[in-house]
Amino acid sequence: MTQISVMALPGRVDDDDAPVLFYLLRHGSWHEVPLTTRAPVLLSDIRKAVERLLAAVMQRIGQGDPAAALLVLRAKSQEWWDALVPGDVRQAITDGLADAAARNVVPELLIHTHGKLEWLPWELLHDGGDWLGLRFRISRLPIVVNGGVPPVGPRKVCQARSFLGTRVFGDAEHEGYEAWACTFDPFAVLGLESQRWPANGLGGGGWPGLQEVVAAREADIIHVTAHGGVDSDGRQYLTLNPDDDDFYGIDESIVSKELVFATPGPLVFGNACGSLAAGQGPRVTRGLGVSFFDRGAAAYIGTMAPIGKDMAIRFAANFYRHLLQDREPVGEALRLAKRDQRDLDQDDPSWLFYCLYGLPGTRFVPGPLAGSTE
Repeated sequence: MTQISVMALPGRVDDDDAPVLFYLLRHGSWHEVPLTTRAPVLLSDIRKAVERLLAAVMQRIGQGDPAAALLVLRAKSQEWWDALVPGDVRQAITDGLADAAARNVVPELLIHTHGKLEWLPWELLHDGGDWLGLRFRISRLPIVVNGGVPPVGPRKVCQARSFLGTRVFGDAEHEGYEAWACTFDPFAVLGLESQRWPANGLGGGGWPGLQEVVAAREADIIHVTAHGGVDSDGRQYLTLNPDDDDFYGIDESIVSKELVFATPGPLVFGNACGSLAAGQGPRVTRGLGVSFFDRGAAAYIGTMAPIGKDMAIRFAANFYRHLLQDREPVGEALRLAKRDQRDLDQDDPSWLFYCLYGLPGTRFVPGPLAGSTE
């Protein structure tokens, strides 16, 4: 397997105008990448530019012009590839692609980052040939206190828990609910048992509460389809039931206090708008991706920007098909789901916003493993 490891750190944690420091893993040790002679790229400038770009892209998609959104995204993504990524890192990535092509394998790109840089859009960078999110199995491995512990060999999955937020689908979109409800149905014959909330349709009650979410920490897959948001302090959340005064939804506090996972941890899929890292508020918080990874999740999948509901449901179905039926490693299942979405609808680029926390080679195999003692 061709694997490139990059580390990105802020020049100073308390200074948003400090340049980004890059390192490459070579022969088992980290090597600092020298800054170029051009003016250093400032964190505050990058962050604001990313926010403006994603807002402009989603505005065009919302206006029914996804083709324009794709053009805007590609132009800026290729510009950032040239301006943000140092030459040594670009060369390492390019060499990795050539080596992988010669061996007919898909390369892996591991991104190790400080929390202040979780919002950097690696998956969206375009090297002039294609998006890095399609060229590589990209993995984010944040620098945390605990960290997810990858299982040795395949991760057995027997139980999936699926949660739907109360306001994702309205009465006129009942077909959307049905598509969500049957996400895990194809894998029952493979030995995967699943439960969902609500269980009896949009009007049948049973919306998820804190008790159901906490109980899901024993499951092997936790799937959350909800609206995502960021509060005034920059803390990110997944809204399950805004009408519940006791439990609004999942935020980093809930994850840290209630969802500490046993080893090996589950796969968590936050299928929601902006369900990855925070960073929109006045201060940078951990974000849900970092929080789940730190509490022991074997993998976390989220998005860096708003996404469409229809696309999100279809994307999840394709991802789980590749992961559970085809038994692809999680990084490859995510990459293939992106490829599927591009082939289905080449104009709408929001499928590019999905990101992975955790090692991309982890496999999640449904049902008992032959010879397993787990």
